[in-house]
Amino acid sequence: MRLMKLTSITMFVILLGPTLFGQSAAAAARPQKSNIHGTIRLDSATVAFGAEVTFENGKVDTTAFTDKEGFYEANLPVGFYTMTVNPMTPGFREYRRPLFRVASATNLTLDATVGPGVPCDLVVPEGSDHTLTPDEAQDACGSLDIFEVPSKDGTPFQLLIDYPNRQRTDRGVVYNSRKLEGSKTPVRVAYNLFTLQADNVVYDVQARILKAMGNVVVVSSASGNQRADSMTLKIENGEVTPLL
Repeated sequence: MRLMKLTSITMFVILLGPTLFGQSAAAAARPQKSNIHGTIRLDSATVAFGAEVTFENGKVDTTAFTDKEGFYEANLPVGFYTMTVNPMTPGFREYRRPLFRVASATNLTLDATVGPGVPCDLVVPEGSDHTLTPDEAQDACGSLDIFEVPSKDGTPFQLLIDYPNRQRTDRGVVYNSRKLEGSKTPVRVAYNLFTLQADNVVYDVQARILKAMGNVVVVSSASGNQRADSMTLKIENGEVTPLL
């Protein structure tokens, strides 16, 4: 009798084993997702209601929309993404964030401020036959500069600088904020999960050193929020390191 009972139990375990293993394998194969959320603002003044927030990585495109508080939320599988915000508001231009890494089981905050699409009328002196180049127009009117700063493992990270005014030099680039009708549009910087805004930014392209000055505000997944009068940073390998 005891032998039959043990045999029955053994058979039950054998039959149940593949089922349990199959459930475990399915759970392990299921892609892990991270929660990405944040607030979208219009030029730091008001929140953006109904803005379209899109994350892309070549395989998965995920879109969310902001609520009345400017808040959005999305769940993304582990991987590398770019972020685009269409404010859906006249007078404001699209926001872009270059490639960033989403790790497993991450609860990540990515806020964004959409800048105004400020019209820029360039005046050429009367009688001059000089035609402004695209670079000269962007120097005066502002645009986006994107620099390749890949990591040692080959991840194609980029440094993005959103600027209202630019001065190009042999060594690097000087970016300046712009005051208009009582408000100021700062220079904004994004690299992986690092975000910075300041009145003035100087970027040494060769050394990959960035210096920010005036009302510096930093948001980083590693160090949180920081404020300073000035800050000098090394940009490399998906990380931003403060320099003394």
